[in-house]
Amino acid sequence: MPTQPEWTLLRTLAGHRLWVKAVAFSPDGKLLASGSDDTIIRLWDPASGDCLRTLEGHSGDVHAVAFSPDGKLLASGSADKSIRLWNPASGRCLRTLEGHSGDVHAVAFSPDGKLLASGSADKSIRLWDPASGRCLRTLEGHSDLVTAVAFSPDGKLLASGSADKSIRLWNPASGDCLRTLEGHSYEVEAVAFSPDGKLLASGSHDKSIRLWDPASGRCLRTLSGHGMTVQAVAFSPDGKLLASGSWDHSIRLWDPASGDCLRVIEGHSDWVTAVAFGPEEELLASAGTDRIIRLWTRRPATEALPEIEAGSPAQVPYQAAPPETASPAGPLSPPTWSPTHAVPAGGIPAWVSPDPSRPPVVSLAEGLDLVVEESYGDWVLVRAVNGWGGWVDGRLLIPRR
Repeated sequence: MPTQPEWTLLRTLAGHRLWVKAVAFSPDGKLLASGSDDTIIRLWDPASGDCLRTLEGHSGDVHAVAFSPDGKLLASGSADKSIRLWNPASGRCLRTLEGHSGDVHAVAFSPDGKLLASGSADKSIRLWDPASGRCLRTLEGHSDLVTAVAFSPDGKLLASGSADKSIRLWNPASGDCLRTLEGHSYEVEAVAFSPDGKLLASGSHDKSIRLWDPASGRCLRTLSGHGMTVQAVAFSPDGKLLASGSWDHSIRLWDPASGDCLRVIEGHSDWVTAVAFGPEEELLASAGTDRIIRLWTRRPATEALPEIEAGSPAQVPYQAAPPETASPAGPLSPPTWSPTHAVPAGGIPAWVSPDPSRPPVVSLAEGLDLVVEESYGDWVLVRAVNGWGGWVDGRLLIPRR
């Protein structure tokens, strides 16, 4: 495998209660949006890892998020069949776009911000005017759900990927289907144009990535290496890297020019469902069904962190946990502990008891034995080996101290 600068984990962002399906950086890189099956969109500060805002309003899984080119709008697509337009600065929902008869799996703004494309389980793509919320055009032709949409950098093409195994290239001005790209043997899960518009990448349930020439429709190269579905693809801003996220728990970085896999990044404990580069190619976000968003960097770390090996003991000092730090938890069977969230440095690690007959919040007692399961960047994942009341099933992300 050709050499590539080491990518290291910068930080992890935790707070979503269910699978994270989508991530997107704002154009200036100062915000990262994430959408989850918990119906919530979170806005994060990538520099600090703080969650700045939660956007609530969808009644179903959030499958997709996208910022407008000027960063003044955030679009989200949901299983509730709607698209919402938000003001990222205030968190206010400005408009709800309705018309699809199935889950909205994908959203994308045109480069000039005057169009918003949405792809749905109803097999159609809709083009909207974000300013008015009006549906301008419905594009039909796919024979199964539309999983992905992407505009070319010049805005003259719209690519759509579908569970019908094909990619279609559309003229967004006329609504005409210009070309159908076929070659994948299973569902197409993701599409992305290179920054110069000369390449189109597609990821599929057939475990492969294909690179296409949008002008001719020819498949230039097939990238193989993932062991399961490729759920996400993204080009770096300079076009020299292609990132792919897979159900095999890994992210791969490819050289689009040669097709070489430059590096395999591991750290997620479950499917990787989303990847996105920041406006500077030194930062990569990934997310998945482990509910954690990870930020990776190839810049040298500013502060060395001590090595903590899996299986080593960890100690968390006693601290009072105010109830407002807890998130609601309903009864589970069999009873288990569930973490409130990954607390920031200096915060209060605590577990919520799902048993309503127990106290709602239990602090970690002084000297409680914990075992480190994984160690990454600023965080360690620990497991209780002797819990309160004899319950020993639970995991918690805590900051290194």
